[in-house]
Amino acid sequence: MEDKDFFDGFRKMAEDGLKLWDSPSVSVGVVKDGKVVLCEGFGKRDVENDLPATGDTLYQIASCSKAFTATAAAMLATEGKLDFDTPIIEYMPSFRLNDDYATNHLTVRDFLSHRSGLPRHEYAWYGTGFSRAQLMKNLRDLPLSAPVRYRFQYSNFNYLIVGCLIEEISGMPFEEFLTEK
Repeated sequence: MEDKDFFDGFRKMAEDGLKLWDSPSVSVGVVKDGKVVLCEGFGKRDVENDLPATGDTLYQIASCSKAFTATAAAMLATEGKLDFDTPIIEYMPSFRLNDDYATNHLTVRDFLSHRSGLPRHEYAWYGTGFSRAQLMKNLRDLPLSAPVRYRFQYSNFNYLIVGCLIEEISGMPFEEFLTEK
């Protein structure tokens, strides 16, 4: 099978998928042997203004970044630099939550599993423009809504904390760590 035949079928699949999922657009990149062999957009990136999606169309990745964060933490664990069951405060002595028990006992595993007791607190971060450092400092003012390890509570703050831990351990900005690793 030639790449052209494969990509023609792939293009049809992408177009069909847009209809099936009632999605306005998607951009796809395929890398083979370190070379980009396909970089295209399908559908409309702006339906109102009839602008097509391209291979350069930017999309929000939302919670896909959680998989990047968990993978980065696992890489540090594999290198022996991080233990998922060691309290975060042992790596980041300045780490503080609103609850002393949580501050002293929560681990990477707890945060990645959404069992920290931190609720969403969405409006404490979303659209504020606060830096990661400021958000970490503000955690001291955000109450927990459940005891540690009591129940699953989705919270983006959990992943902010692990991302900052990755920076602390690796000595490089989170984005740089992801790019390099």
